[in-house]
Order: sequence, then structure tokens, then C-alpha cells
Amino acid sequence: MPARLINPHVQDTTLEQVLTAIESTHQKIHRTPGKVGQHLREDEWLMAVKQRSAIPGGMSEFDLPSYHYWRHRPAEERMQQLQNWLLPFSSIHSAIDIVLGLLRDSGRPEQQRADNGGYQRMLESRNPQLIRVALDDALPCVPEISANKYMLNIRFVQVGFGPVRVCSDLAIDFDLTFCTL
Repeated sequence: MPARLINPHVQDTTLEQVLTAIESTHQKIHRTPGKVGQHLREDEWLMAVKQRSAIPGGMSEFDLPSYHYWRHRPAEERMQQLQNWLLPFSSIHSAIDIVLGLLRDSGRPEQQRADNGGYQRMLESRNPQLIRVALDDALPCVPEISANKYMLNIRFVQVGFGPVRVCSDLAIDFDLTFCTL
């Protein structure tokens, strides 16, 4: 049996919880019968709605009366039907949650400042799989991020309607996290 590598930054209880969640999700995925989403393709009503939605005007009341009847059912009834359609995807949802949780928690935030509404950074040898930007909710702007394997560009634009305006009159402090598994 190979010796377990010990990392002092990893808590045993957290590691055990993550490994248990991975194993449980792995078992659920392997117990899922058939192809993913096959139950939706076999639902004649859903396929009719899908087919008609691709046609301009195809979702009108006289073309698809059962859909309009369904839309006027109580919200609880419709929510229950939606949950029934999504239930077979729960194991995939769990797997995605695990991977994204590990990915999001893999980096350490660094305090940065954007002057004139923009921030640029060479990525050097870092090739992150996910970039997280966090800023104060009170700021009236949101980040627009573009990146490739060489460069990261963040432009902070004003929130609202109308033309896009860069928040060039503010010095914006934000947390930047590079996440990589």
C-alpha cells in the first residue's frame, strides 16, 4: 500500500467529507439507467413543445393548447412537474457541485486596484481554469472579463440601461482569485 502524502494545509475531516461526497456521487451516476436525458426525449408532450417552439408563432394558444393550459396551472403544480423532469439529473448536478466547489476554493484572493475602470495583467506561467472577481456590492459597476492564456483584461462598466460606460472616474478595489485544480 503506497504511503499517503501528507499536506499540513488539508484538514482530515474536510478531506474525508469531500472523498465521501465524491464516492457517493460516483455511485449515483453509475446507477443511473440509460442515456442522460432520455426520459425527456420520450415525453411526447415535451417534444411537441420543443418542436413548436422552433417555429415562429408556433407556441400560440391554438397551435399548442396543452402548453397554455399547463402554463395556467398553479405554480406549485408546475414546479413539481419541473422537479420531476430534473430529478434524473441530480447525480450530475452533485458531481458538478463538487468539482466547482473544489475549483472555487483552490485559489487565494489577492487585493487589486483598477484605475480608470480597467485592469490588465500578464498571466505568466499561471493558466487558471477559473478567475473570480469580487467587489463591494455598493459599487455601481460590474466586471467584464476577457482572457486568453497570456493576458487578463477586466473592464468595470456601469450598471444600468443604455450604452455601456466604463467606470473611469473610480479607483475600484477588488479581490482577484486564480483557481486551478
